[in-house]
Amino acid sequence: NKSLSVLSNTVRSLAKGDKEVPGNQSKLTHLLRPSFGGNYKTTIILTASPSSYNIGETISTIRFGKACSCIKNFPVANSFCSPEEYKNKLALLQTEYETERSQTQNKEAELKNLMQKLAKECQSLKDHGGQPSPEKESLWESIGNIVKDDENYDEVAVI
Repeated sequence: NKSLSVLSNTVRSLAKGDKEVPGNQSKLTHLLRPSFGGNYKTTIILTASPSSYNIGETISTIRFGKACSCIKNFPVANSFCSPEEYKNKLALLQTEYETERSQTQNKEAELKNLMQKLAKECQSLKDHGGQPSPEKESLWESIGNIVKDDENYDEVAVI
């Protein structure tokens, strides 16, 4: 049976501690996947035959049970927050968001200011017959390339 074979391979992989576990190769292992090392307590019941006719199957079953016993589950009880705790978490996240947003706006304003200063300096040099230094031209081109698609920087002319 393919499903039992895949289940056996999955259990062996988990028992060895392999990172890659063949858990989606059959419907059975797909259904049992959350119980493999997850947040479930799993009980496995094995049946064996005392008949010598079934000795091969009995040995295979015992090996399967031994591999199952090597799998370590670390179930953790799910915890739920009260509505008040969710409100506190939401308020904290909103505060963090506003702080990050404010910092981003400050950095954008600083960048815009620097770009305007550089544009004025380059224009001033051009107006007085001089040429901006290659470093400043290169810097200005780099800044212009970074923000040329940004609608917030339309008022800064690329020289």
